[in-house]
Amino acid sequence: MIQKYEDPRIIRTRNLIIDAFTELISEKDLDHIYVKDITNRANINRATFYRHFANKEELYKYYEI
Repeated sequence: MIQKYEDPRIIRTRNLIIDAFTELISEKDLDHIYVKDITNRANINRATFYRHFANKEELYKYYEI
């Protein structure tokens, strides 16, 4: 079996994004959450967010899984 290696930095950044989104979704509706809110909460820049997710809707679909 071939195991896929994922860089720990990628995992950490994705977890920061998801944690920030989780906090925000408990505070307000999806329509009132912006990528800027997520990146500010996760303390990352927008380019980093877009490296992981195309938009907040894609993040929401990933979050629902």
